[in-house]
Amino acid sequence: MSPTDKQLPPATSLVSAIIRFCLLNKMVVALLLLAVTGWGLMVAPFDFNLGDLPRDPVPVDAIPDIGENQQIVFTKWAGRSPQDMEDQVTYPLTVSLLGLPGRQDGAQLLHVRFLLSTLFLTTRWSSIGPDPGCW
Repeated sequence: MSPTDKQLPPATSLVSAIIRFCLLNKMVVALLLLAVTGWGLMVAPFDFNLGDLPRDPVPVDAIPDIGENQQIVFTKWAGRSPQDMEDQVTYPLTVSLLGLPGRQDGAQLLHVRFLLSTLFLTTRWSSIGPDPGCW
């Protein structure tokens, strides 16, 4: 038994046994941490320049959007005033969107250079159109 063993209390649970092992075997823990970090860099989906280290990145498809069902319309009209945008784009777009079946709410942001319209839809609206039941 080493002097360090006498200073540490005996392990009474799995967590305390793991902590005790880590405290007594610092070199093993450091090598394990280095190996896990190296493996993480090899499979990371980012374009790291790791030199001669072989890369096998995990493919990333898409991150699902679990927020509200909404459609955002971004309109840009260079060289026009905010009043022109309001009269010729915002108002006709708002009137058209208000008549959509399955519409829950809508919001618009008119900036000096662009218009951002957000339409919140019911959950029965899909990417190809509304369910017949939401009419």
